[in-house]
Amino acid sequence: MSKPFKRGALVLPILIYSDESRAGKDSVRKHITNSFAFHAEHGRAHITCKGYKFSTCIKDICNKLYGWAGVHRGTAYERVPSLRDAKLPSIGYESVVDLWVDVGRFLTDIEPTVVARQVIAEIQQDLTKTYTRTMANRMDVGVSVHIPVITDVRRPEELEYFRNAFKVAPLTIKVNGDPARTVKKGMDGLIKFDGPVFDVYNMGTANELLDVVKSLVVPQIIMQALALVRKEYPEYE
Repeated sequence: MSKPFKRGALVLPILIYSDESRAGKDSVRKHITNSFAFHAEHGRAHITCKGYKFSTCIKDICNKLYGWAGVHRGTAYERVPSLRDAKLPSIGYESVVDLWVDVGRFLTDIEPTVVARQVIAEIQQDLTKTYTRTMANRMDVGVSVHIPVITDVRRPEELEYFRNAFKVAPLTIKVNGDPARTVKKGMDGLIKFDGPVFDVYNMGTANELLDVVKSLVVPQIIMQALALVRKEYPEYE
């Protein structure tokens, strides 16, 4: 029987990207986080998983600047996706997505890693809140792995920042959407990964995408998480 060991704050980051908009990145993110919300225990490894979106702070800025023109908070567009197609004639945009892209480009042209830094700060805050509460006097609960699932990485500088920010190289997932549904925006397709990439093809229905994530993507993530635990805690075996 393996000896007990202290609960650890291991982190396995996941980056989800695509060469086009509307490929299904957010849907893949939600399916991954929901999977671990319902099944977090894997042997002696407890997996927490949360989604982090680059676009969150961009959407908040746009809402504060142009709420008067009909630009809603980001959560409204998640609840009602059709709002993305509403025209914004008073500020000269065909859709709110075009506004988000322009504001995001403007901010990252000034400082390419400004949004990436905000995401890392949020992850660090979550780790502090999650693990400081559960570590004290607990030597029997195994190891915890936190999996931040990050979407909307578009610039090479952002990718490099994430590679340097984490102890473990991010697991990258590329979502390939149906060309009939995807749209190429100005900042799409700027980055190229030279490491292993897990391809997800979103060419069918929403249920088919869910099946792909549950049957192929989530098992791969679990395998990577348990490999990280065994590496950091050899006594896990």
